[in-house]
This record gives sequence, structure tokens and C-alpha cells, in this order.
Amino acid sequence: MSGKTLFMETTEIPVQKTAADILGLLVRTGATQVSLDYQDGRPVGMRFIYPMNGHLVVFCLPVRTEPVFRILNGRRTPDAWKQFNREAMAAKDREQAERVAWRQLLRWVEAQIALIDTGMVKTDEVFMPYITDRNNKGFYQSFIESNGPARLALPAPKVER
Repeated sequence: MSGKTLFMETTEIPVQKTAADILGLLVRTGATQVSLDYQDGRPVGMRFIYPMNGHLVVFCLPVRTEPVFRILNGRRTPDAWKQFNREAMAAKDREQAERVAWRQLLRWVEAQIALIDTGMVKTDEVFMPYITDRNNKGFYQSFIESNGPARLALPAPKVER
């Protein structure tokens, strides 16, 4: 990833504003409740409730900032580390990673809503991987952990010799 600019890399828009923008979009598409998830005082995702076939279903949209942080922070040259305080630079990179990751989530939600608005998909269809179970695990995460891909895989072709 070195040399390439990350999508939304230069954003300076605060996480709180971006989260509020996402909240507004989710409510517009029918979410009945929206909340932020926090870890160590920092927002790490959103939960929302959406009616689906007569039931209220909880969805969780995680915001994984660590991969973005590793990219931003990994670009620092050894010379840069010598000139500046390593901890201060890491803190600056972490704050930027949070802004970038949240902004990327906003753009993804906007793209999904564009599909919803045209009738190409249903709201619950595009957010399905983020439906949470009773253990607060997302559908996708549970599927992977239960070896779901192996159950869906086609059998290996028979080779005649």
C-alpha cells in the first residue's frame, strides 16, 4: 500500500460529525434506533435496529481503525521518527486513522443507500452481514467461525487417471 493514497486519507472531518451523518442516513432508511459503540472512550462502531419481516433486528457496523493506522503509521521514515516524538506521531496517526475509517464507512453507507433508493436492493439485504446474533456477533463473523465457507464450497472435481 506504500505510495498509494488511501480513500478519504486527507479528511479532517471529526469522527463525531461523520457518525452523525451515518446516523441520519440510517434513520432515513428506516432504522428505529441508532447508537454508537465505544471502547476506551473512542467510538468503534454503530448499532442500529431495523424492522425486518415483522421483527426488530439489530445490526452492528464496526469501524476497524487499526488497519488504517498501520498503513498511515507505517509510512513514517526512520528520519521522521528521529526528528519527532514517536508517541506524538503515533497519536496523530491514530486520530487520522479514525477520521479516515469513519469517513470510509460513511461513503460505503451512502453507496448502499443509493442502491436502496433505486430499488436495486432492500435495506436488510445490503446490511445482512452485520445482523447480530444473541452473542452480539455479526452474521458474517458467525458464518466464518462456524466453518460456513467449507459447507458451501463445491466438491472437488473428480479427476480420472
